[in-house]
Amino acid sequence: MSSDSLRKRAGTNPANLEVVLGSAPYAEARTEVWHCRYESRALAECATFIEHIRRSLGPEPPGAELLIGARRAITVICVLTAGGRREMHYAFLCEFEGPSHWDAVARRDLAQRLALL
Repeated sequence: MSSDSLRKRAGTNPANLEVVLGSAPYAEARTEVWHCRYESRALAECATFIEHIRRSLGPEPPGAELLIGARRAITVICVLTAGGRREMHYAFLCEFEGPSHWDAVARRDLAQRLALL
């Protein structure tokens, strides 16, 4: 994992780590932070991305959780609260083998979410 995407969570148990995954599959366009509806669009992208990851890789094991977080931008993070092999393996899968493009289900879900904005 890159040093930018794996870091200790400030102010919490040093065993907790975050893997920053982005707001959408890496090969897809994302809403830019200067977009007039950035927050609502980015939240829709992140929610869709989390569902897409779970559909592609399976649900998180105990000790790992996919969440929407706000760092410099709104993004999906995999929070590891346990340092076991299953949790670390899932985080590596999310970062390196996660979806690179939206599938048909994710495209439909994202379009429905964005239509509600």
